[in-house]
Amino acid sequence: MPNFITKRWIPTAVLVLCLCLPASAALATQQDEQVEYDQAMGLISDWEGRNDSRDQAVRIALKMLQDNPDSARAYTILGRAAWRMGYVNGVAYNPGKVKEAQSYYRKAIATDRDFLEAEYYLALSHAALKEYDFALRLADKLEKEHPDWFRTYFIRMEVADKKKDHKTLLQLCRDQQKRFPDNETSLRITESYLLNAYTGLSMLDEAETIFARRVQEHPDNAWVLGNYAVFLCDHRKDYDKAIEYARKALTIMDYGPGRQILAASAVNKAQQLFERGKIEEAEPYFLMALDNMPNYMQAWVGLTSINYTLAKRNNDPERLQNAYRDAQNAEKFGMKGQKWSFVQMQIAADLARMRKQVAQNQN
Repeated sequence: MPNFITKRWIPTAVLVLCLCLPASAALATQQDEQVEYDQAMGLISDWEGRNDSRDQAVRIALKMLQDNPDSARAYTILGRAAWRMGYVNGVAYNPGKVKEAQSYYRKAIATDRDFLEAEYYLALSHAALKEYDFALRLADKLEKEHPDWFRTYFIRMEVADKKKDHKTLLQLCRDQQKRFPDNETSLRITESYLLNAYTGLSMLDEAETIFARRVQEHPDNAWVLGNYAVFLCDHRKDYDKAIEYARKALTIMDYGPGRQILAASAVNKAQQLFERGKIEEAEPYFLMALDNMPNYMQAWVGLTSINYTLAKRNNDPERLQNAYRDAQNAEKFGMKGQKWSFVQMQIAADLARMRKQVAQNQN
């Protein structure tokens, strides 16, 4: 009996094993891809303006495509990387790069319709381009087909955020928190949208609670510190504290948006002092802004006012010459119009009169 069983069932067992091997191999490949996908997307999500992390993610995707030319995950990584390459500032991205990202997402969808994240990121990209109807149609489709997937609501949040419909955004955030109270990724993404809802609705104490906790948890993250500086400058009008956090961010990483945040905070502080008649105290803040952003038009305008005011007060032709230089730089970096041309003409005329008067006094 034992010999009969062995002889009869070994061929059957081998056949079953052979039939299962392709499926097992495919499953293993998919699991390996998911590990690589998670690694690459993590690099992109943690991107802080350093191209090396983004480029590393691209290398992972290209390797995945060598192993599997139809890898939807690899194409999705390339889409996210292209999107990041188009970063301008704040939440602005180069539309051309967003459209390039869309081509990768569509390639991913064409190769694997079951890989939902490609559709999700495609929907977000349409929201970024203000193609809201298309984004919401994709949201409807995903919600209908996958009602328990935690990412579907984020498409509606992105649309509400872009439309500055902060009331709707707040409600969506609260609904998402109730639906997925134990999903850490969901809670983290929702919190970012919640910040925008709070600031848009002037719920500043609630927003600051989140910012303070983030700063405490991530004291060495330049973007966290920089975003807090933006909040302090734009919403709290606490320019001294905004300058402090912007400087901290720049000591961690020298990046363009950080310099812009510091320059804007410094200009606001200078204007505040100037309006209070503290002209000499305002000057260093305008200079601080220009040290970080030499093309900052508002700083050149402010410096023009300071040098002109002090020149007239102290009968100082050198200051007046500086005011004329500052006015020209302001025009160079965007201050246009007939009124500003008149300002420059006025400074030039005053400078000529002052120089003539100085020459007469010397004689």
